[in-house]
Amino acid sequence: MEHETVAGETPGILPEILEEPLAETLAEPSAKPLVDGFETIAQLRQEEQALQQSIAQLQQEEQALQQSIAQRQQEQQALVGEQLARLRESLQASLDEWSQRKQALEDAIAVLQRKQERVQQEMRTTYAGTSQEIAVRVQGFRDYLVGSLQDLVAGVERLNLMPEAPP
Repeated sequence: MEHETVAGETPGILPEILEEPLAETLAEPSAKPLVDGFETIAQLRQEEQALQQSIAQLQQEEQALQQSIAQRQQEQQALVGEQLARLRESLQASLDEWSQRKQALEDAIAVLQRKQERVQQEMRTTYAGTSQEIAVRVQGFRDYLVGSLQDLVAGVERLNLMPEAPP
C-alpha cells in the first residue's frame, strides 16, 4: 500500500498514521482518533518531539552517569593504588627495621661467642699452666725427698749405729 507523506515528514516515523491514506484521514475530521487519544497530526508531532526530547535527555543522563561511573572507577583505582603504595612502604620500613634488629642480634651473638672462646682458652691455658706448674713442683719435691732419703741412708750407714754381730 502506498503512503502519502506530509511536507517535512519522512515515511516510517508515524507508521500508525500512514496506514490509511492521508487524504482520507484529513477528509473525515469526525472519524475515529488517529492513535489512542490523539486527534490530530500536530498533536502526534508534538508528542513525538516531546518523546524525542525525553530520549535525548535520557541519553545525556546516561552519558553523564557513564562518565561519573568511569570517574569513580578511576578515583577508586587511584585510591587503591595509593593505599597499596603506603602499605608497601610500611612493610618495607618494618622489614628494614627487623633486618637491623636481626643484624644487631647477630653482632651481639658474635661478640658473646668470641668472649666465650676467649674464656675457654684462658681456662685451658690457666688450668693447663697451673697443673703443669703443680706437676713440676711435685716432681721437684719428689726428687728432693728421694735425694734427702738417700743422703739420710748414707749418713746412717756411716754412723754405724748397729752393733756388730757377736762372733
